[in-house]
Amino acid sequence: MKLSMKQIRMLHVIPRRLGLDDAARRMIQANVGGCASAADPAWTREGFIAVVAHYERAAGGQLAGFSAAYWADQDGTAGPGDSLRWRIRREAREIGLTDSQLESFLAGPHMTCGDHRRLDDAPAYWLARLLEGLKAMKRRHWTPGRQRAAGG
Repeated sequence: MKLSMKQIRMLHVIPRRLGLDDAARRMIQANVGGCASAADPAWTREGFIAVVAHYERAAGGQLAGFSAAYWADQDGTAGPGDSLRWRIRREAREIGLTDSQLESFLAGPHMTCGDHRRLDDAPAYWLARLLEGLKAMKRRHWTPGRQRAAGG
């Protein structure tokens, strides 16, 4: 979905009021909401709510103009992981990974080191990292079972 101008403004103004620089804002947007840029058309309603709820928690539980815990309550019903899980499964299918291979990768040493073994139980932070890893694999034309050439 494309964010409205008001939503884009919120993603820029709130972190500035919290004392965050642009790099920190983008990192939070990417790790919590799944999109580094506020103008990215890949935003989901759930991702936007998760980012603003994150800022609300950082602000002590209330943002100006909203009741206390408004965004946390919205986040509790939104489930940002649902959209990320769908995107992860789509990317995994495109490079030939099965669900069990995907969950093995999530639990493996390059991701959560066993802290999160199931895709359905992983928090949005790890889901966003997993999605970026799958995109990188896709860019490198990675396929399951492919071995690195000696010396490479």
